Amino acid sequence: MGIAAIDFGTYLRSDAKHIYSLNLANKSLLECIDERIKQKERLHPSFGKNMSCLKANIRELENEYGCTIMPSHVTQIFWEGFHDRLINQKQMSFATVETVSSQLRTTLEWAARYKAELSPDYADFDIPKGHSFLISLTSDDVSRIAHFDINTIHRNAQYLRTLERVRDQFVLQCNLGQRYSDISRLQPMHFNGNTFSIVQQKTGNKAIVNIDEFALDKKTVYALLKKYHYRSPYPRDISNFNHYLHELMQYVGFTEVLTYEEKRSGKIIQHHKAKWQLITSHTARRTFVTINILRNKNIMKLKKCTGHTTTESFEKYYREEED
Repeated sequence: MGIAAIDFGTYLRSDAKHIYSLNLANKSLLECIDERIKQKERLHPSFGKNMSCLKANIRELENEYGCTIMPSHVTQIFWEGFHDRLINQKQMSFATVETVSSQLRTTLEWAARYKAELSPDYADFDIPKGHSFLISLTSDDVSRIAHFDINTIHRNAQYLRTLERVRDQFVLQCNLGQRYSDISRLQPMHFNGNTFSIVQQKTGNKAIVNIDEFALDKKTVYALLKKYHYRSPYPRDISNFNHYLHELMQYVGFTEVLTYEEKRSGKIIQHHKAKWQLITSHTARRTFVTINILRNKNIMKLKKCTGHTTTESFEKYYREEED
């Protein structure tokens, strides 16, 4: 019987509390990851999905080299080889490599609390930092998306309905400045006249947006809110959203090729990508911030709109140079 299946009071009064304490002393790295997922998913159901990339790459290494990787095997040699593999062989973005590396480190630190043996130098490993090429859209771009006629696409009715909802969700994101996890939870309770407010799922901070003052096109916002009865147009998991968004951006016509450079393993690599490939749900949040800064909106009020508490994290969303 797991801890989640027993009454809390019964658990605290029992003499068998030790049954529920973990001992990871002889567990492999994959087993440690699985145990961490098992604990975290009681409160965060999507935690396992977020860790899937790390798990898949550790499992792939074990299969390729015919070995079992223990937490203590994550040494400097492992760390450098793992990063090189993700960046150069897997061609992952620096943002993804940074996320996977952070997950690995936090898993090791968590496992150590439950008697897992770690390499003495695990805390000295550097998580690679890199500049991801991130874009924001212009007001004209957002208007172009909002007014794009879905019915010009020759596909079945169900696909067109999905694309319409994806379009409307993205446009609301651009106008309200929220993450996908929050915009997908829209309810009438989040609106009071021209004020939108929501407690953000990621941080617990409260975001407050005066729609009349900060929306890029308040007329479009109110029309969309009325259309969906002040609820989310696409209240689903983000896993399919970006896929449909990329298809939509191609139909809208964001096919111009953008060129950018990034540093990989000491070398400068040049990339050429169509604009639609660089547009994701989070582009909407950067668009909201960038356009409102260019409109000379009060920064303190704008930070309340986005829920940011530090200037450093807020400034990452400003992308004037890449418009």
